[in-house]
Amino acid sequence: MREHPCDLYFKAFTFAKNRHEGQVDDTGKDYFNAHILPVAGIIEEVAKDDNHLQCAALLHDTLEDTNTTYKELELVFNKDIADLVKEVTHKGKKDHYGYYYPNLKTKRGIMLKFADRLSNISRMESWKEDRQRHYLKKSKFWKSEPPKTKENDNFLDLFKKIYTDFLKDVKQIKKPEGFIADIKEAQPIYCVDGRLAGIVVKLKPDPNLSVNIHGEFKKPIPRPTKDEGGIGSKGL
Repeated sequence: MREHPCDLYFKAFTFAKNRHEGQVDDTGKDYFNAHILPVAGIIEEVAKDDNHLQCAALLHDTLEDTNTTYKELELVFNKDIADLVKEVTHKGKKDHYGYYYPNLKTKRGIMLKFADRLSNISRMESWKEDRQRHYLKKSKFWKSEPPKTKENDNFLDLFKKIYTDFLKDVKQIKKPEGFIADIKEAQPIYCVDGRLAGIVVKLKPDPNLSVNIHGEFKKPIPRPTKDEGGIGSKGL
């Protein structure tokens, strides 16, 4: 006979509370109240109709932090709940990166892991600064800048390879009298996917021109304008 959702949830609540009895977090607070219940509360908000996921939220640390086994969870509850708890349970030893979660693959498991991580981030004030920084870095799954392809890893080396052909094109760019291409200030142009699309070269006054004591060119040189080809580019 299938258990009523309320009965199953109460069983998970009681089971988890008993298994975590006596455990405290880094601030000395009761672990069940400080962490387990907040995680369960998050899941109740985002998965109101998923009773098994709600139960797994209460049980999510039982395999890691208590003497509970997967088989026990499967027998006392069911395979679905046991599998969800297994997904968010780390394997192996902690290294410089942290722990690994080889079983974390499903949407529901990832939802549970996010809830777990959110709770941890919200109560990390007592952690050392290095631990906080490391944990936040691992929690950040988005990129801060466009991905780099192999050919873009060293722009200077890439630029040297195309330097000869590039100079030929630069010579063809219409430039105001007295200005030359500033190769050192060349800037790469990236595609949306991070590939190098081209190079923009700005113009600068020719340093070989003689100047007066005021640092001014003896012969006035007009500033480059947009219409005069002030910026040239070469696509790759």
